[in-house]
Amino acid sequence: MKRFEYEITRHSADTFKQMVYFCTETGACTLDEVPDEETKMLSQILNERGNQGWELIQVSLGKDGMMAFWKRKVKKRRVVMAENIKWETEMDAAIVRARLEKKPVLLDFFNPG
Repeated sequence: MKRFEYEITRHSADTFKQMVYFCTETGACTLDEVPDEETKMLSQILNERGNQGWELIQVSLGKDGMMAFWKRKVKKRRVVMAENIKWETEMDAAIVRARLEKKPVLLDFFNPG
């Protein structure tokens, strides 16, 4: 099963000083004019986040700025057994060793099938 993590970033209207978008009183916003400098700035944000593995899934524009919604696949965590655990595959050997070390025997039944 794929697992994802999500992040929301906020970008104030001051970040995009020349980007002109109009928001109605009901909150509907439209882009009226976007200068090249502003699209380059937006591309830079997208590329930086993309290089970190984030995928833009939505942008929400408002009168105070913009919110960007990101997701990325969670990397599988590698589980490493502690190096101080010593495994025995034979029951008799495990019992003898447990007695010598005065430790309990812990059984782990693994059935790959």
